Amino acid sequence: MFKKIASSYVSSFQGLSKEVWYLSFAMFINRAGTMVIPFMSLYLTSKHNYSLKDVAWVLSSFGLGGVIGSYLGGILSDKKGFYPILLIGFISPGLFLIPLGYLTEFYILCLGVFIIAMLSEFSKPAAFVAIFSYSSSQNRTRSISLLRLSIHLGLSLGPFLGGLLIIHTSYRSLFFIDGVTCLLSGAFIFLYLKRDNISNTLKKVNQKRSFKISRQFFSYMIVTFIMTFVYIQLLSTFPLYYKQVYSFSEFWIGILIGINGLLIFLFEMPLVHFLERKRIAKEQILKLSLFLFGASFLSLAITNHTTFIILSVILFSLAQSIGFPFLNTLVINTSSSENKGRNMGFFTISVAIGKLAGLNIGLQLVSSLNFTITWLFMILLLFIAFLFCKKATY
Repeated sequence: MFKKIASSYVSSFQGLSKEVWYLSFAMFINRAGTMVIPFMSLYLTSKHNYSLKDVAWVLSSFGLGGVIGSYLGGILSDKKGFYPILLIGFISPGLFLIPLGYLTEFYILCLGVFIIAMLSEFSKPAAFVAIFSYSSSQNRTRSISLLRLSIHLGLSLGPFLGGLLIIHTSYRSLFFIDGVTCLLSGAFIFLYLKRDNISNTLKKVNQKRSFKISRQFFSYMIVTFIMTFVYIQLLSTFPLYYKQVYSFSEFWIGILIGINGLLIFLFEMPLVHFLERKRIAKEQILKLSLFLFGASFLSLAITNHTTFIILSVILFSLAQSIGFPFLNTLVINTSSSENKGRNMGFFTISVAIGKLAGLNIGLQLVSSLNFTITWLFMILLLFIAFLFCKKATY
């Protein structure tokens, strides 16, 4: 039985190009150092006595920077090709993360977080365009899943290491490690994902650029916005919930966030491979993902028992594992070859706006009302996303 499961797991990785593996490994290095944002709300409230409303605006600066970075990254991926955009997006945040640990004044901190987010999101559209170029229609969803898997493996390691570093050193060490891993991931891209190896850069578009998008694509943007809005609670309201309601230490908070990434690492690729072989419609899988997200928040709203915390993490992770890969594929498949970069720019903009709104509104709801009302609000949003997902299939 175990041998059969292991064989199925290995087979889900077969047939992917070496460039997809290189890009995914670089993304793993980058995300393994992601320690600052998961602990930012705790860092600002415990070390600098920021109010939750001030923390909400600092994290909103992160979301706003992501919106602008996503837009610029998408446009420039069409004009310049994805390779230079990837390099800039991987390396440049590392130059600003280390100094960010020394900023304490509110407006300067907001500006620093804004710049880092803008540079970090700059590479997102380029990464998706690169995946399109390095994959075939038969393995595109699995290629996207491998990229996401590497992201979440890194994200499972980053918060765990971050919790250890906070206990044994200080919060400031998080900024240093995060910055160094950005520089290392950029160096890996430069050394192994050579420009000469790029098989299919997007053609430059000579005609007038059109900003018109289809109704179906717009519906997917709404679904993307809402899914990102609820997902980002993992890095904003969830750590506060674990701290304030359960009095968990930073170490255990890092463990809980890390479990999310570990579960995605273990199950996303096999689940995607299984669902593809069963030929289940991507839209139906997306609806199931929305249902699982809703069940995760409902388990938090029902009771404060620790068993439901674990159940919530499992449901949340499963929702991510099957939802985002197929959503990404649906978005890519609704784009033409000439506007892939632009559309992936719009896609990552909707992700960035979801982060911006989710980081701010989630914390504002917790500050003004309570955690239970916040979780019920997330369920309402997911129901709206379900309606738009249904509309997109018509």
